[in-house]
Amino acid sequence: MEFNEDFIIEEIKNKLDIQYYHNVFDDHKEIKGEWMLETQKPENLVEDIFRKMLIILQIPENKIVSQSRVKIFDVFKDKNRYPDFKIIKHRTKEKDLLIELEPYNTNIQVGITQAEEWIRDIRIGTVSQALVVNLNHFILVFFDGKDVKNKELTIAESCKLISDIVFGKKISIKIEDINKITKQFYNQFYAIIHGGVYINIKKERIIINEKDSIINNLIYADRLNEEGKVEFIYSIFNRLIFIKILIDWDLFPDISQYLRRVPEHLIHTELNNLFFKTLAVKEEERVNLPEEFIDVPFLNGGLFRKTDIEKKNQDLMVNPKYLTKIFDFLEEYSFLANGDDNSSINSEILGYIFEKTIEFRKGTGSYYTHTSICDFMCES
Repeated sequence: MEFNEDFIIEEIKNKLDIQYYHNVFDDHKEIKGEWMLETQKPENLVEDIFRKMLIILQIPENKIVSQSRVKIFDVFKDKNRYPDFKIIKHRTKEKDLLIELEPYNTNIQVGITQAEEWIRDIRIGTVSQALVVNLNHFILVFFDGKDVKNKELTIAESCKLISDIVFGKKISIKIEDINKITKQFYNQFYAIIHGGVYINIKKERIIINEKDSIINNLIYADRLNEEGKVEFIYSIFNRLIFIKILIDWDLFPDISQYLRRVPEHLIHTELNNLFFKTLAVKEEERVNLPEEFIDVPFLNGGLFRKTDIEKKNQDLMVNPKYLTKIFDFLEEYSFLANGDDNSSINSEILGYIFEKTIEFRKGTGSYYTHTSICDFMCES
């Protein structure tokens, strides 16, 4: 359904006594409660129509937080006014949307000023933006990193904003572009591990010397040959890539900032806790884990079980400062298939890496079947 001014006017007419059409639509007077077919507060009329728009947009009820719940949040306890409701974001890196409603035909500046006060509070502005609505105007209020700004949106733009926040942006990217980024990702992945040259997402040519590669910065790796070192590094990388994919898909709590705060001398222990004592263990069987891991799901698969190399080399680890480089590397990319920039990468990267390292893995009896072949086999 197309949302435009005609939709708004028709909805208001359905609730307004016909004798007052001229007052409202020609003279642009503020609607009075007694002018409506069923007497109600003018702001309730706006809320009813706005909520109807949300229903048509198929916004789930669990994505809409009522004012009574918003006002008990700590960040709003010291405020004189509260948003009418809040729309919950789909992705962790997006911002929630506060909704401030004003009566039709009123001066919307009152609502804009109120929304600017909320967004200026760093506790609110860094995680939320606000949409001020009186149905004549739709004004977005946001923090741009330096100051609080506002801009007017059309009805259609407002609806798209709401849908994007709730369901995630749907932006078309050519599959060949994603595949190009996937290859770029692998080249960077390989250079970080072995040393070499790669082009980063900023199109800069980066050289990593062998002495600065991860394979030459393992601790307690003297007993391992080259193949053992590679298998150990790849197992860590694959786990972290898989976790990053789940975080980007909002299927996993974003623990990246917590891991960055862990002191260097403890990061290896904390990763082991995450891999082997959290992800590989059912929730009811876990013990002595940090609060940040409470919502981490149990993943019943071999990826988070110790490899033979890890079992035989309990002290083996990557030099902590190089683990930070892995975190930095993964943060450069988005694993959303419909991402909106040149960092969007095909989430099949794990299969791509598996395919590119097949010669190494033949010794383990492991082989990779490309998705195009799998699809053909299934269709046949």
